[in-house]
Amino acid sequence: MQAILVPMRRPAHLASGLLLAVASLLLRPHAALAATFTVDSTADAVDAAPGDGVCATNGNGCTLRAAVQEANAHAGADTINVPAGTYVLTITGTGEDSAATGDLDLTDDVTISGAGTTETIIDGNGTDRVFDIFNSASLVRLSALTIRNGNPGPGAYGGGLYNSSMLTLSNVVVTGNTAAVNGGGIESDNDITLTDCSVSANTAGASGGGIDNALTARLDNVTVSGNMASAAGGIENIFNLTLLNVTVSGNTATSSGGGIQNDAGTAALTNTTIADNTAQSGGGFNNLSNATFGYVIVANSPSGENCAGSGTLTSQGHNLDSVNTCGFAGPGDLVNTDPQLGPLQDNGGPTFTHALSSGSPAIDAGGTDCPPPSTDQRGFARPVDGNGDGIATCDIGAYEFGGTTAPGCSAGAMFPSIGCRLDQLIQMVQTVVPPGALHDGLGRILAKVKAQVAQAEQALANGKKRREKSMLGRARGSLGKFEARLGTRKAKHGIAADARASMKNAADQLRQDLMTLRRSS
Repeated sequence: MQAILVPMRRPAHLASGLLLAVASLLLRPHAALAATFTVDSTADAVDAAPGDGVCATNGNGCTLRAAVQEANAHAGADTINVPAGTYVLTITGTGEDSAATGDLDLTDDVTISGAGTTETIIDGNGTDRVFDIFNSASLVRLSALTIRNGNPGPGAYGGGLYNSSMLTLSNVVVTGNTAAVNGGGIESDNDITLTDCSVSANTAGASGGGIDNALTARLDNVTVSGNMASAAGGIENIFNLTLLNVTVSGNTATSSGGGIQNDAGTAALTNTTIADNTAQSGGGFNNLSNATFGYVIVANSPSGENCAGSGTLTSQGHNLDSVNTCGFAGPGDLVNTDPQLGPLQDNGGPTFTHALSSGSPAIDAGGTDCPPPSTDQRGFARPVDGNGDGIATCDIGAYEFGGTTAPGCSAGAMFPSIGCRLDQLIQMVQTVVPPGALHDGLGRILAKVKAQVAQAEQALANGKKRREKSMLGRARGSLGKFEARLGTRKAKHGIAADARASMKNAADQLRQDLMTLRRSS
């Protein structure tokens, strides 16, 4: 397989970043104190006087664009707090690098924190990418928000964001973005780390529908799904890529590397599930360089070819290939084996995963070298005795069957604790309730509870106390229906008594905490 030629990335962009870095050093004789800017308007308007230390447009509101301009002008690692809302970029004009038009240019160290991926949405409006991050910034952090509908136009890279700094994304969704060349969701020319993120439904004209990595990328507890490109539908790597507890699912390339294409450098994959990806060659993984796999599932490419390429793929053991195209021959490797994956869906945790069915050969198929990692992609404890032989052994892939405990779930009447324990309860239903009407009905009720709690939290962020109380009451009522369903004859016959008791106790505690939270609001 001939390697895909990667076009040179924008030298003008990097050159301007270097100039900004030099100017920044000249203008900063000493370190400055960090500033915090809190956005209070969803409008798109420029700052009235960038550099005066006050985030205010001519209308006296602090918009996201105005906050970015002030953070860029203020020396030091600043923070921008972005509350719940949809922030649509409406000021058009590409090719400008001071955040005055088009995308939000980040030229200095900054942390941008939203209220959650469903609450804080930054929309590029199809007229430019959303974030352009320059190497004059030494570290940029984005968290708890969604980046969508970016499109920088003809000949451009990075539909959602273009990174030339050290960038960390935590609990971020990158979706629905388009790049004419590479990096439909993310184009990165520097170091990037993604944790608890989803990169989905992005499109690139050439390579890297979801992510195009040109330096060093690390993905932990991440799902890359439904992206499209000519090559490397999900991820393109041309230097150094590390995946841990990652799901790469349902991506499409018209030529090669439906899920991942490793063009150059190294790719190291651990406890990763690559499934249902499509390409003419290498539906799951197209390897043109060097790669290592450990505890990896590669399965169900419609072309029948899960792996392809002229590179070297080294097995570290305990991998599974649904056919026999990856060359797995390490200890515990399984070939021509159906992993019996469930659909990509919410199985608990921050990102979608493919659950293992109860009879999956991937369950407890690991060795003595695991843990680490001590959790699966959802944050649920690993290992678990999934096959009932009395020995807890790690599963192959990103999902640990039977895991119902998410480490770090605190107790108490607080939104983070309630959300975390709801995820645990949802996972318990997925694990212990047999498929059928009861399973689906209980799942629908808990999905409704989760939505109602999220609406209550958003109402709190918007200062709408009455709405918050109403949604908390509705969530408590829905949990009452969940408990009632557990008491039916069908539930008593279909669910083990200890499992029903555990679910009822969890629901009881959640109802009490919802009532406490409602009374305190």
